[in-house]
Amino acid sequence: MEVKLPPEIESLINDSVEAGKYASAEELLVAAVLQLRHDEHELSEEDLRAIKEAEAEIEAGNYVDFDDFVAEMKRKYGE
Repeated sequence: MEVKLPPEIESLINDSVEAGKYASAEELLVAAVLQLRHDEHELSEEDLRAIKEAEAEIEAGNYVDFDDFVAEMKRKYGE
């Protein structure tokens, strides 16, 4: 694969390689893509807040047991 990068990005890559942070441009790009993949899968602050709120509701007893829910749906809608 051949990729054309803007000169400022090439310069950043070369500087990092010359500084010894990475053995090669390829190594840096692999690390960057893996970090991007990781970052895309992280939970947002909104997600984390919603999880904490749900956990608080569960601790307060404000939930429906899954088996009870399934039984209710079967009674209501049939199997």
